[in-house]
Amino acid sequence: MNVEKLLKDFEKKLSFGITSYSKNTIISYVDDVRLYLVKNSFERLKIEELFSENKIINYFEMLLTSDVDKYKKSSAKRKLSSISKFIDFLVDRQIISSNFMKTLDKKILLGNKIEINKANFIDQKKLYNFTNCLLKELNSNLINYFSYRDIVLVLTLIFTGLRVSELVSIKISNISFKNNEISGVRRKGWNENKSTSIPIDMNYLQIPLINLVEKTKQKNSKLIWLFINRKNEKLTRQNVYQIVKKLSSKYLGYSVNPHLFRHSFATSLISNGATTTEVQKMLDHKNVVSTEVYEHVNKIKKKYNLVKDLYKKNGTN
Repeated sequence: MNVEKLLKDFEKKLSFGITSYSKNTIISYVDDVRLYLVKNSFERLKIEELFSENKIINYFEMLLTSDVDKYKKSSAKRKLSSISKFIDFLVDRQIISSNFMKTLDKKILLGNKIEINKANFIDQKKLYNFTNCLLKELNSNLINYFSYRDIVLVLTLIFTGLRVSELVSIKISNISFKNNEISGVRRKGWNENKSTSIPIDMNYLQIPLINLVEKTKQKNSKLIWLFINRKNEKLTRQNVYQIVKKLSSKYLGYSVNPHLFRHSFATSLISNGATTTEVQKMLDHKNVVSTEVYEHVNKIKKKYNLVKDLYKKNGTN
């Protein structure tokens, strides 16, 4: 694939098309697409793979979460427009069949209406109440299979810190209740031969997972994926975002995106004694800087411990 030729042709289309763009806008659009291609190792993939729905969503999730201090929604919106226009260009050239971005929920790509300057998270009291509401509904005699699936999915996000792409790729065979772990989890960017295991929380997640596996096997013993849709296929990222939005709106009073549970998981770990390095390993952050957005918790802990020590020195409990 001659990327530079494609980009030059794309630039010409922007310059001489029906809609007129300023020179700076055209440069920005072309640079946005070039950066996207580089970040996705374009030389190893076919054009259809490069501009697939999963690749696009994964890219914007990376923008939203990997460098939260520099994230700007306006910049992300422009990148969204740049890539969508490039896909239109590819459709015109009959290189790909259609532009799915025109029907995609943009909130998924832009992080809803939240501007992220720090690691947003749900505080432990709210998360505890939210979890209890989910468990209460889970134990209802009237709950159907797909409502049960939705709740277990959200509980898994809360108690594992998994990314959406990792969550939807869990197979039933990955669940080991003997070892109390989810095995074979392939982290983002890892090669096919490398995987890790995630412990299953015994207080809140173990029983719901056991029941979901049993219910899924009862539906069809040949099913592969843990979280399936009505066609017995594995859920998409969009499905997960919709499920999280529905349940968070119902029990939190506002909608959140799945990555907020990942932030909350990290915050809970640090609040309960984990170090930044330990959380880095648990969340598979390539760079400890990505984990340091949770340092606000360490500051709170240090302040609390100083006050606690002061009372001890003065002989007060």
